[in-house]
Amino acid sequence: MGAYKIGEARKSLNESSRNNAAVYVDIQKTNPETAELQEALNKIQLEATLNPSGDTGNPFEAKANDTLTDSLAKNIFITYAQKESGKTSDDDEILAGNIVGGIDTSALPQAAFSLKDIQIFVPQTKEDIKKYGNEAGGIIKKYYTLIGTPAYSDGDLRKIAVVHERIGKELIRIKVPAALAQSHLNLANAFVMFGESLLLIALEEQKDPLKALLSIRTAKDSSDSVLNSSIEINTYLTQNDILYSENEAGLIWKGLINAEQ
Repeated sequence: MGAYKIGEARKSLNESSRNNAAVYVDIQKTNPETAELQEALNKIQLEATLNPSGDTGNPFEAKANDTLTDSLAKNIFITYAQKESGKTSDDDEILAGNIVGGIDTSALPQAAFSLKDIQIFVPQTKEDIKKYGNEAGGIIKKYYTLIGTPAYSDGDLRKIAVVHERIGKELIRIKVPAALAQSHLNLANAFVMFGESLLLIALEEQKDPLKALLSIRTAKDSSDSVLNSSIEINTYLTQNDILYSENEAGLIWKGLINAEQ
């Protein structure tokens, strides 16, 4: 099972999480001394200095090309400037909550599929159920075996991202027992969102640290969803007395659970 344990696919993610740990703590506290946020503030202040009455208008107004980090830095600056000027009497905890709550997460990965995309069927025999477990499990096993090959030993998040997106997109194409429609949907969405999150982490870590940070959290939530869906699917299989041999792909459901717990 080791070749395709989800824990193996998350090694690079955990490394990125450690690299961004300080940023996460400071963003939670909305601390403008954070290196990335301070850099964004410095850029805004430099723009104001170079263009005191220029064409850019108010340097603290939102711009179309602002990154999430830029927007957060501006929001912090404006919010605390208003407090210092007496325009608001809210305490720091309330202000911090408003700032964090105002972060635009629309650019982060969203669910790709809905229940209308699920092809459901009503199993007539145990063999029908067993076939589903093997088919869905085979998709996951195929790609996790791929991740375990030397071609992926470099931990390149972009390559691992593509693998997880493919898993989700192939899972949505197979026929699913009606009782597992929601669990299977959650599983397919979780794999796609996990992959998209990894890609954002790889592409945005330097350009937009806040987007990369939020993507790490989305990836972890998606990973939890993979675990929960796998438990639900495995429970359904067990309740229907479905057993798989070591050579059958359906055995992966227990492997996924053990890898995550």
